Parts: sequence; C-alpha cells; structure tokens
Amino acid sequence: MVFSSLHRISRQSPFSFFPWLFVLLTGAICWPEHTHSQSLFHDSITRVLPRIKDKAEQVHFYNRMAEGLLNSDTALARKMALDGLRLAKALGDQYEIAKANFILGKIAIVENRLDAAQNHLFTARDITRNSAHKQLCADVLEKLCLLCEMQGEYEEARRLALEMIPMRVSTNEKSKIPSSYLILGNILQLIGKYDSAIFYFNKALTLYEENRNANGKAKVFNNIGNVHYYLGNYDTAIQYYLKSLQIKAEQNDTVAQSKTLNNIAAIYYQTGNLPKSLQYYRNCMSLLHSMGHEPHLAIGYGNIGLVYYDMKKYDSAMQYYSKALALYKKHRMVKGIAATLTNIGLLKYDLQQYQEALSDFKSALALNREIRDEPETALTLQHMASTYLAINQTGQALHFALLSLEMCRSHGLKKQQMDVHNLLARIYSEKEQYKQALIHLNAFNNIKDSVFSNEQREELNRIIEKYEMERKEKQINLLKTEKKTVELELQKRDLIVYGIALIFLLIAIIASLLFNRFRINRNQLQISMEIKMNEVEQRLVQSKLNPHAISNALRAIEKMIFTQEAEQASLHLKRFESYVRHLLDKSVGTMITLTQELSFLQLYMDMEMDFAPGKFEGKISVSPDLVPDEIEIPPMFIQPYLENAIKHGVKHLVGPGLIEIMFSKKSNHLVCTITDNGIGRRASEDLYRNKRELYPSVGSGLLDERRSLLKKLGRIDIDLETTDLFDNAGNAAGTMVTIRFELDE
Repeated sequence: MVFSSLHRISRQSPFSFFPWLFVLLTGAICWPEHTHSQSLFHDSITRVLPRIKDKAEQVHFYNRMAEGLLNSDTALARKMALDGLRLAKALGDQYEIAKANFILGKIAIVENRLDAAQNHLFTARDITRNSAHKQLCADVLEKLCLLCEMQGEYEEARRLALEMIPMRVSTNEKSKIPSSYLILGNILQLIGKYDSAIFYFNKALTLYEENRNANGKAKVFNNIGNVHYYLGNYDTAIQYYLKSLQIKAEQNDTVAQSKTLNNIAAIYYQTGNLPKSLQYYRNCMSLLHSMGHEPHLAIGYGNIGLVYYDMKKYDSAMQYYSKALALYKKHRMVKGIAATLTNIGLLKYDLQQYQEALSDFKSALALNREIRDEPETALTLQHMASTYLAINQTGQALHFALLSLEMCRSHGLKKQQMDVHNLLARIYSEKEQYKQALIHLNAFNNIKDSVFSNEQREELNRIIEKYEMERKEKQINLLKTEKKTVELELQKRDLIVYGIALIFLLIAIIASLLFNRFRINRNQLQISMEIKMNEVEQRLVQSKLNPHAISNALRAIEKMIFTQEAEQASLHLKRFESYVRHLLDKSVGTMITLTQELSFLQLYMDMEMDFAPGKFEGKISVSPDLVPDEIEIPPMFIQPYLENAIKHGVKHLVGPGLIEIMFSKKSNHLVCTITDNGIGRRASEDLYRNKRELYPSVGSGLLDERRSLLKKLGRIDIDLETTDLFDNAGNAAGTMVTIRFELDE
C-alpha cells in the first residue's frame, strides 16, 4: 500500500524521492514491534505529508496509509481514513470518498463494530454501483456479502454475491472470480441449496486449477466435502476432507487445517466412532489455542461438548457448551448461539429437565427463524416435538413434528426425514392411531434402506465430474491477456523500482542475520535450561533415595521381622518397593496425571504412618468438580511438603497429629493445600537449629529452582504460599502450605 502512494509522489519529484522512501520504509518495517519504531513512523508521516502539494495526492496518501495500518494499529488507521475522507469530500472526489468508506468498513469489522461497518460499506456501494469504478464496487460487495453471512442474513448475502460476480467478470479480475464463486456456493450450502452450491464450487475449482492456486483448491475440496456430509455421504465427504487437509498441510495453513480436522472429526462422530472423533477435535483445538482464534475455538468447544454428550458425560459436555456459548455471544455469531442452545436443550432432555429443555429449544428456534436457517429450524422443531411427547402433550408434539417433516422434505434432508418419520410413528401410537403410525414406520424403513445407497453417491459424483470436465476457453484467454500485460509492465520498470528492490534486499539480509543470531541464542538458552532441569530433577530423586533414608526404612522393616510381625513387614516392604519404583519411574522428565500423584501421596502417607503407628492421621480429599485423569502436574512436587509436615510438624507433637491434603479448582488453577496441626515453623527451627535445618527443609532449594525452570520453559506456572496457623490464645497450631498449579483451558 505504501508503494502505490510513493510511486505517485515520485512522478512530481523523482530525485527527492529516495530520502522520503528510506524514512517511511524504516518506520513501516519496524512498526508492529516497538514503541520507538511507532514514534518513528508517526514522524515519517509528519515529514512526508507537507511535501505533497497536490490535495488529490494527499487524499490518496491518507487512504493507502490507512489500508496499510489496518492489521497493526486500527486506531491510527481509522484516523488516517477519516482525514482522507474529510479531504476527499472537500475536493468532491467520489472515488476516494468511496475508498475511504470501504477502508473504514473493514476497520470496523476488525474492531467488531458491525453496524458501523455496514453503514460505511453501503455508502461505498451506493457511490460506486453506477459508476465506472466496477473493481472497487465488487470489492465492497464482497465485503458486504461476508458481513451479512457473519450476521446470519443469508438471503441478503446471496443477493449481494449474485450482484458481485458479473462485476468481477466484467473487470477481468481473474484471481478474484473463483473466490466470488466460492463465497456464493458457501451461502447456498448454508441455506440448504446443495445442488446449486456444488455448481458454483466446481466453477471455482476449475478456475483455481487453471490458476494453479493450491490454497483455493483446498477451500473448494473442503466445501464439497461439507455438501456430502450434509447429504449423508460420509465416505465421499472424508475423501474430499483428506484432499483438502493434504494441501493445507503443505501450505502450512494452520487456520485452514483446523477447519478440516474439525470436519473429519464430525464424520467420525456421525459414524459413531467417538474416541476417534474426540482425538481429531482435540488435534483441531491444539491448533486453535496456538492461534487464539475465538470464533473457531467456539466451534471446537461445541463439538467436543457433543462428543462428551454422546459418551453420557453430561457435566463435561455442559462445561464445553458453556464455553462455546460465551464466545458465540461475544462475537454475535447467531448461528452458533442457536446450535449451542439446541445442544444444551438435548442435554437437559436426557436429564428429564423437560421444561428447561423446551425453553432452550424455543430460544434456538427464534434465532434460526431470524436468520432463515431452515435445515436447523427443522431440526429444532423435531427436538421440540420429542420433548412435548415426553411430557404427554401429543397434540403439540404432532404439530411440531409435521412442521419439521415438511421442511426436511423441501430441503432433501433424508437422514432427518428418517428420524422425524420414526418420531411420528411413536406419536400416532400414543394417540392410538395405528394406521398412521404404520405409514410413518414404513416410510422410516424405506429411507433407512436408501439413505446411504450407492446410487445416491454415484449421482452426486456424476454432478461433480460434469462440471470438472467443462472447457474454460474464456479463462484461458484471460490468462494470456494478463500474461502480456505483466510482460509490458516488467519492461517499464525504471531506476526507482530497482532502488526499492535493493533497499528491501539489504533490509532482508540484515533482518535474516539478526533473526538467525536470535534463534541460535534462544536455542542455546533452551538447551541450557533443559540440562539444568534434568540436573535438578536427578538431585531431587537422589535426596529421596539417600543412604540414610533407605537405611532407616530397612531397619524399621528388619525390626518388624525380628519381632515376628512378618505380615506387617511384608506389607511395609511392598509399600517401600512401590515408593522407590515411583521415584525412579515417574519423578523425572514428563508430567503425570493427578490420579497418579494422588496414588503416590497416599502410598507415602501410609508408609510413614506404618513407621510411626498412632503418631498421626492423614486425609486426602478431592473436589467433585475435578477430573483427576484429565489434569497433569509435575511429579514429585507435592510429596516434599507432605514429608516436611510429617517430620518437622506432627512428628514432635505429644498427642496425635493430623495432616489434611485437599485438591480443588479455582478459576484456571489446581489448588493443593497441605495442612498440619504440628509444632509450627518457629518451634521446628529452634529444634533443628544445631543441624542448620529450617522448616521446610526437604528439597526446598531444589523445588524453588525447579519451579523457576518450569516457568521459564513455558511448561507450567506454580505459585507457593506458606501460612503459620495459631489457636485463639496465639499459640502455634500448625502450618498450611498452598500450591497453585496453572491449568490449560
């Protein structure tokens, strides 16, 4: 964007152009990273703008700079565009007025101000619609079309797309024509017009193949797979998804890969392979978390909720549904809100909360009707009919089931028709109208036998092949014309272009050298920290397996044997063996589940209680909202604090001691509290002063160092807090250690 503006300036003063160019490029290249560079960029604009004497050139400069800043600083981009708009209005330059409104519309979309975006875009369209600026008008219509699709206004989006395509063709925009077909096909797919969607997808695919646009082909393959998915042709759908995924992986397109992984997971879900479905959904979510793309995260949360729902894990399903619903509402994604409300209604239906389920279904129905999504409307009506049947309101159930069947037939949704016929058979049986029940039962069986028939697959494949084999003479001619135009433009290059190329080359070389140096230093630091982490973990294991500790344990077992407590000695020996095995197998390197850590803590506590019978009692409790198998923490992090509570707290009490370990979840943290009623830290410090052993002593330095390394390596963030406890008289009453482990959402 900067180049276009600067090229126009250079025609007025070619020899004074290079100093301006260097200043602007320096600021623009550094702009996204540093505050100093941002200041330099502002200064650059301030210095260049007064040198542009022509007001029309100033307008052009404002608009191009605003467009260039769109993805880095929307506030500054909006200011530049508004300045350009005011100047364009003063000059009466209709093209630049439309251009400024178009840029302001795009900025408003990025800022999620959709009403403002629509106003700016409609203004730009009205100015350019009947003008000679067909290319700009087509760009505006495309952005309006996508905006209407985001808001669920599918009919308006289709109308805008049909108006846009002839403009693309008339302006000979070869690279944008297939994307226009793809947009229209996607809208037709959303409203259930699958044959028409296939038609436009194949038109787009042919052009993308001619243009050798692999990214475009991947999008088409994914959307054709969606059509087959909706029609129940799962084997064909997954073939298209895998084609799309292969191209996206080669292009390293993370966003697109996540969409296709999501679709493949949906296929496995529909065919009943829930573990495989969950695996693909989790692969998809790992990509989405790395990007922080909330609209796509919302879809992923909802889909994982569906899998947990089918697994009958309703609490987990509701957690993911709630996450999805919050993000859908945040981004005003009406279709997603409606779908999630429907899924929550189904969950409540299974829990026999029928009135609450009906409330969710009605909310979803209103939203689906608002965006005219008839396939989803039909599905919601079917669920409402099932709910009314469950509460014995057969009249209402029949009414909604018949409405659903009519919509399913009009859109050719065979699998859903099958489900509604089955529901109607049940309703008529309840009403003792057995003849009608038999009619719908027969219809159910007929559709069931044909829904996955080979004839249906072959027919759809014939439709796809028909359009894939069409000749595209007009597009070939467009390619030839564009090739000649490019060759002519290349011949007109002058010294200014070569100067720009040289400057960019130098900057690229310097940036590459700096980046390589940074990467080498970063890798060396990473390796150093990994080595340090291994050393710390090995030292921690050694501290637990020192000869003194092993000798004490074996002497205690030996004493039991000599006192003829063979069974008790055998039990202690097995526990000691399990303790040592855990230290050697689980304590170094990887994370372990909370379930494994709980088992180890109980083992260690039992072993210590055996060696000091009657000396203390230990309890471990876990909050009901935790799923221990799904939570991972570093091994050997809690045990040292339990050991301190025993050896420096309750061991020196006259009466029996009590140690309580509690696990709970607060926000996105796992919270572990270790509470003892021992003698307290100050008394323990006095007791061990001669040994220079302060409470807590067991591996405390190693644990602090390990905690710091875990945070630096980006594995987990752990907070630690120690609290002295006192009774009403102010006497020491024990110690409480609180450990907070940060959890991944």
